[in-house]
Amino acid sequence: MNIETDLNIFDHQFLKRSLDPFPKKVAVVTDANVHMLYGEAFFDVLRDVGKECYPFVIPAGEQFKTREIKQQIEDDLFTKGLRRDTLIIAFGGGVVTDLAGFIASTFCRGIPLILIPTTLMGMVDAAIGGKNAINLPFGKNLLGTFYLPEATWIDASFLQTLPNDQFKNGLIEVIKHGLIADQPFFDYLNLHMELMLNLNQACIAKMLATSIRIKEEIVTQDPWEKGKRRILNFGHTIGHAIEKASRYEILHGEAVALGILAESFLSYSLGFLSFEDLESIKTCILNLHFSHHCVDIQGLSEAMNFDKKSLNGKPRFVLLEEIGKPKGFNGAYCSEVDPALIKDSFFWMKDVMCCH
Repeated sequence: MNIETDLNIFDHQFLKRSLDPFPKKVAVVTDANVHMLYGEAFFDVLRDVGKECYPFVIPAGEQFKTREIKQQIEDDLFTKGLRRDTLIIAFGGGVVTDLAGFIASTFCRGIPLILIPTTLMGMVDAAIGGKNAINLPFGKNLLGTFYLPEATWIDASFLQTLPNDQFKNGLIEVIKHGLIADQPFFDYLNLHMELMLNLNQACIAKMLATSIRIKEEIVTQDPWEKGKRRILNFGHTIGHAIEKASRYEILHGEAVALGILAESFLSYSLGFLSFEDLESIKTCILNLHFSHHCVDIQGLSEAMNFDKKSLNGKPRFVLLEEIGKPKGFNGAYCSEVDPALIKDSFFWMKDVMCCH
């Protein structure tokens, strides 16, 4: 994976050198928020370095990561005369990188792709590892591909204009990386949480480097998600169900935070995770002070049945033995759980968040 960090993507020399090997025609997929802040400046730089720039601006939000938006962009690409001699640049958060990556993987049977994530969620998760997808009425990320970009360019300065709730949204994925692979990193995050929320440059640099390294290492071991890569879905079986049940009004990171709580409680209930570790995880999540505290848990069980780890219509969960160590389950790295325990985990999670 060609991931470059510490970049200024408005640097003319960098862009000219890096884009020279690619087609002259560049389709830039972005969202309305990023376009308002950076779009015209970025399009101007692309034109300055000799590229033909074709902007495609979509509404911002998870609810727009759909078949309809994908088809609209594909039709517009053809209408503008773009074919295989086109580079797609995804310039935005996880919704944009997921959607543009899916389009690049199938348009004219595949065209080159570069990702420029502008959110923390994109930098540490969505733009790393080659997974692309759209949402369906049945659930999240149910149609997609594995398709690696030619490059992923990370410019941490975009975090300066990221709203606080969106920063915390991405920070949950960072915390998850510590929980599944690196206890010292999780401890570091707990210790420096306030500094990170205040965008301390040294903490941000260490956080980005460590989180990206963890995800790269896991993806390299299991690129097609046949086993160990599933651990990246810790908190996501329940988290995705919460997103769907809320009609995506709850942000992905907050939903995953709730999922991490519930799935940590499952790990504790099954005798894997210690009470001390459960309390550490709970404290870490609560210290982020998410705005939505109470969740309607009706319908979560049905929504989980569409999770991609499900087997024979039954959801399977990534579980922890301890902070930094997921349960292996003979190489499957996920397991079915007694429905009664799942229900208990819902109520425990709800009590924790509503009483905080």
